[in-house]
Amino acid sequence: MLDISGVILRVDNPNFKRSPSYELKIWGKSMLEWVSSIFDEEPIIYEDSKCNFEEDIVLVQGIINSHDFDCDYIAVLFSDTPLITRKTVLEACEFCENRSLNFVKMTRGFVIKNKNKNLIEEIHKAKRHYFTCEDDFLTANSFKTLSLINEVMHQRIIEKHMHNGVYFIDPNTAYIDDSVNIGVGVTVYPNNHLIGKTKIEDNVILYDGNYITDSLVGQNVTVKSSNINQSTIGNNTTVGPFAYLRPDSIIGEHCRIGDYVEVKKSRVGNNTKVSHLTYLGDCQLGENCNVGCGVVFCNYDGVKKHFTKVGNNVFIGSNSNIISPVVIEDNAFIAAGSTITENVIQDSLAIARARQVNKLDYKRKKLED
Repeated sequence: MLDISGVILRVDNPNFKRSPSYELKIWGKSMLEWVSSIFDEEPIIYEDSKCNFEEDIVLVQGIINSHDFDCDYIAVLFSDTPLITRKTVLEACEFCENRSLNFVKMTRGFVIKNKNKNLIEEIHKAKRHYFTCEDDFLTANSFKTLSLINEVMHQRIIEKHMHNGVYFIDPNTAYIDDSVNIGVGVTVYPNNHLIGKTKIEDNVILYDGNYITDSLVGQNVTVKSSNINQSTIGNNTTVGPFAYLRPDSIIGEHCRIGDYVEVKKSRVGNNTKVSHLTYLGDCQLGENCNVGCGVVFCNYDGVKKHFTKVGNNVFIGSNSNIISPVVIEDNAFIAAGSTITENVIQDSLAIARARQVNKLDYKRKKLED
């Protein structure tokens, strides 16, 4: 295998009317990061204000000659060709090697033998060599060409995951950053956004409309129309629709996080169900718990956030308010409509609501008055 070192000329194209243009993102990486990623070691990056190799021939000569490269070939590339691949650069190097050439001038950029670095003028005059994948040299010099590059890169990312056993119902509507890792047997429905360092493990079903960022989704999980951010979901759990997992939320295995449930910086134990319309904030729920509809963990007193700990096998009835900080011990039962302000001991029933009073003939007397 040939060793390649790189020099990247960092192009800031004024046509984009924003600076620096080389930091524009394409599926999770800047254009400069895409070009840099083809090298095993960090390339040398140099500013190219003129955006034109032919006008920078002296500059390129100086860059190459001023560095001591420990490699077989030096590749000089541009930040505005983010589709360039290591395969194409290696193809250029092998073309040189097989024909005993000192350099190959590519559509944009070139490769040169390390021991023959004083060939810049010859490269400048040479004809270009065209390769099997000319898409690699699409140049981002306007938003129109950048859009074309996005399409090509999107197709490459989707094809990579398809090859690894991922089924996309509608690939055109899937937004998948290049840094995302997806396991085998995953089904992705339309309009899913998988962002950053997200990892989707095997046999997951992502129904329509999810937005998952920097999160881990375990095996056999189903997620529908939910927003998951910097969180972890255990195996065999279901999430959504319309759930919201905020950063530092950890959901256990065989759990249910239902519709319109918001979880913030909380840990949910295995086999716990939080089915709908509930807010979990700064709390820890044990295993085998059931949280009813409309429960609110009131974690903020207007000055500080407070933490609540809930044990195993706890039932929290609908429309209850848990005023942090409190501890609810194992096997406790919270009656519906309660406002819990004190600790609840193990194996007890907590009822915290006003006694009901029925006033006879109240409606008739009110009408008479």
